[in-house]
Amino acid sequence: MTKNNEEEKEIKNKTTSKSSKLYRCLVVQPFGVKKVGEGETDFDAIFESLKPLQKIKTDMHITLNKADNVDFTTDKLIESVHYLVKKCDFFIADVTGNNPNVLYEVGFAAGLGKDERIILITQNPEEMPVDLRGLIRVRYRSDALEHLPADIEQHLLRVKQSIDRVETSEHYKVDAYATRLVADSNKMFENAKDKIDILQTNLVTIEANHLNVLQNAMEKNKNLRIRILTLDPQSQYVGARARQLGFKDIGVFRAELSASLDLVRVQFAGSNGRVQIRKYDEFPLQITYIIDDKVVSCVISTTGRSRDNCAFIIDKNRKGIEHSFVDHFETLWENEEKTIKVLE
Repeated sequence: MTKNNEEEKEIKNKTTSKSSKLYRCLVVQPFGVKKVGEGETDFDAIFESLKPLQKIKTDMHITLNKADNVDFTTDKLIESVHYLVKKCDFFIADVTGNNPNVLYEVGFAAGLGKDERIILITQNPEEMPVDLRGLIRVRYRSDALEHLPADIEQHLLRVKQSIDRVETSEHYKVDAYATRLVADSNKMFENAKDKIDILQTNLVTIEANHLNVLQNAMEKNKNLRIRILTLDPQSQYVGARARQLGFKDIGVFRAELSASLDLVRVQFAGSNGRVQIRKYDEFPLQITYIIDDKVVSCVISTTGRSRDNCAFIIDKNRKGIEHSFVDHFETLWENEEKTIKVLE
C-alpha cells in the first residue's frame, strides 16, 4: 500500500457521516524539477504544498492523489491515468509551461463533463491556452507556496456544489454496450483497487472470460477483495431459467452451473479469505458487477443468454444506484436463509 493510500484510509475512518464526505482530488502536474522560464521549479514541492487542503476546516474532506504515487495494476500507463481521472471527484492541474501530458489529462477530464471541477494553477496565466481560460484559475509563485492552499480553498465551494449537484441529479448518462463482452469488464477488473462484487446466475462466463484476469488482479493488488454470489444449481429457479434458454433436459443446465461453480471455487481456494463465494436460492433478478465505484448492469431476458444482451456501466454514486444494485447485492449476500457459503 502506498503512503497516499494509507492517508486516504485514515481520512475515510474520520468521515462517518454524510456531512463529512470524502472528496478525491487528482493532482495533475509535471514530475520532479523542470525548467520554467529562466529558472527551475520543483513540482514535487508544489504537490507537498497542497497537502494542507486535506486538513481544511470544512465538511469537504479531501484526499490528494497524483499519478506517480499510486500503485497501478496495469502496465498500460494511459489506461491507469484514465482510471484515476474517472474515479476522482475533482482536479488540480498545474499548467505551468503547458506540459503536453498535463494538457491531455485536463482535456480528457473536460471531455467527461468535469470541467466545473478542474482547478488550474499556474505561475504564468498569460501562457495558458485560450480554450482553458474559462476554467477556474489560480496563480501562484514558486517562492510563496504557503499561500497556495488558501488561494485554492476559495474555489472549493463551487467545486463541491458541482460534485454534489451531479450526485443528486435524477437524470444522468450511462455508457451502453451491445453485449457484456463489448463492455470490457476485464479492463475494470484489472484496475480494481478495493473490491469486486459479482452477482451472476452461473459462473460459466467468469470461468471462460474473467478467471485469469481476476487472479492476476489479486496478485498485483494485495488489498483487493472479491465476493461472488451465484444461483444455487439446485434452486427451483434453475428449472424456469433452463426452459427460457431452451434446455430440454434441466439436468444439463444444473450440471453446467455446478461445474462452473466448482471450478471457480477450486481456483480461488488458496485466497486466504480474500475471495468469498456464496450461492443463493432466490429468483434471479440481476446480473451485476460492482467494481469499486462502478456498476456493470447486464440485461436478463427470455430471448437468450445474458452475456449476449446489452450491458450498461454506471457510476455507483449516482442517485438511486446504491439502492438498486448495491443494496440488492448486500441483502442477498447477508440472507442466511437464502444463501449457502461455498468459500470463505
